[in-house]
Order: sequence, then C-alpha cells, then structure tokens
Amino acid sequence: MKSIALQQQRIKEELRAAYALGNESRIKLILNQENPDTFSRMLRYHEYLVSARVARIDDYHRDVEKLNALETVFAETLAEREAVIRQLEQQHASLEESRSVRQKNISALALKYRQTGSEIERLKLDREQLEKVVVSVERHIRDVGATTEFKPFS
Repeated sequence: MKSIALQQQRIKEELRAAYALGNESRIKLILNQENPDTFSRMLRYHEYLVSARVARIDDYHRDVEKLNALETVFAETLAEREAVIRQLEQQHASLEESRSVRQKNISALALKYRQTGSEIERLKLDREQLEKVVVSVERHIRDVGATTEFKPFS
C-alpha cells in the first residue's frame, strides 16, 4: 500500500489535468490530429492514459478503504486493550488490598505469638517458683512432723 498522501497528491494532479482538458478531450484529440494515420495510435494512447488514471483512482479508493478498515480494527483493539488495562488495574487494587489485610493479620499473629511466648515463659517461672514453694513446704512439714506428735482430738 503506497503512501495515501502521495497517492492523494497524484490523483489531485491527474484530476486537475483531466479538468483542464475538459469533457471533450477525445473530441479535441480528434480535431487536433493533423495526420489521420496517427489518429488510431493517439486514440489508443489516450485510452491507455484514461484507463491508467482510472486504475490509479481505483487503487487509491481500495487503499483508503483498507486504511479505514485498519483504523476500525485499531480502534477496536485499542478499546479492548484499554478494557484489559482497567480490569488489570482493578485486579491489582484488589490484590494490594488482600496483601494489606494479610500483612495486618501476620502482624497481629506475630504479636500474639510474642505475647503467648512471654506468657509461657512467665508461667514456667511461676511453675518453678511454685515447685520450689511446694518442696520447701514439704520439707518444712517433714521437719515439723518429725519433732511433734499429733494427738487425736478426744
């Protein structure tokens, strides 16, 4: 497909030339012939020029139609891509929101884990202290029980 602008310029020039010749270009050709032997050849040459001009105009029209079809396809493709971009942006926003929620949940779980770990350590220390107290009380009871006798109440 040649450059549409170049084709358009050539068509304009040919149409100006055809207009300058007027509608009577064949008649002018016939009347301007001084030699009847060359008339047939000049008439064929003139018909060749006219058919070549018509062919170029037809080519130009086909190229313009192709260009219009391509512009339509381009516009449709562009609209589809813009729709896909909007959809991807929405998905991205949704994923970012999900990521933010997950990050908050992870932070909350990490805090709870640290708090639970601290609580477990505190409970272990309490247990050790209670075990020491129990051992101390048992020892104290043994020491006191060995020195005193219990008499039943009567």
